[in-house]
Amino acid sequence: MPQVLVVMAHPDDEVLAVGARMHRMGGCRFVCVTDGAPENGADARAHGFRSLEQYRASRRSELEAALELAGLPVSSAAELLLEDGTRVPDQGAAGRLVEVARAVGRHLRDLHPQVVLTHPYEGGHPDHDATSFAVWAAVHGIATEKRPVVVESVAYHAGTGGTTVWMKTGEFLPGAAGEVRICELSRAEQVRKRAMLGCFRSQAETLEQFGVEREMFRVAPAYDFALAPHAGVLLYEAYGWGGVTGEAFRERVRAAREELGL
Repeated sequence: MPQVLVVMAHPDDEVLAVGARMHRMGGCRFVCVTDGAPENGADARAHGFRSLEQYRASRRSELEAALELAGLPVSSAAELLLEDGTRVPDQGAAGRLVEVARAVGRHLRDLHPQVVLTHPYEGGHPDHDATSFAVWAAVHGIATEKRPVVVESVAYHAGTGGTTVWMKTGEFLPGAAGEVRICELSRAEQVRKRAMLGCFRSQAETLEQFGVEREMFRVAPAYDFALAPHAGVLLYEAYGWGGVTGEAFRERVRAAREELGL
């Protein structure tokens, strides 16, 4: 197993991505870009928490429980801290692209990974797309000969049926170049991954939409973040996540690239 920096948007994304093999990833680092708790408190209330702080703490403890189940130290889960020492709220990464990219860059310089595992740019969640861009920006801020390989795990994006937009899981958005590696999981691996996902009790309803039969990866394609990931309505636009449109996200990317000199 090479030295891997896993950069995911939310607690549970890393288990969805690579849960079946996390027990073999000792020495790797798992970075959560957000704290998993939207700042408006609606999710916290919906899940029965009395306060946003309690919900944040629960999301962290759920991740630590999953790591322990994989036999990994909780210290391998590194929170992403911005330069002012603050954390990024769930659904807030798209508004802080420069700061997130710089924070990812600090992890790259500290760990010197051979591989960075992250999300694809697919319009599924604004935090996913922000993380995808931040990893791209951080990697391109490193000298070419020292850049790690960026690998993506399958996530989710908009599926359509007539006029309805819904969450499509279990496959990459069609059309991107590059070979997809499909890892079929053994029964034991499926049991292990299902148990790890069970640690995220607050997310049980959402996680029911994801299978545990396989994990899928590809080398990140050469994205043009100035373009929409696909035609039509993006999933996060349809669900209103983060209060951001695809057009607004791409404008933020343009401004971030200018500020970062990319």
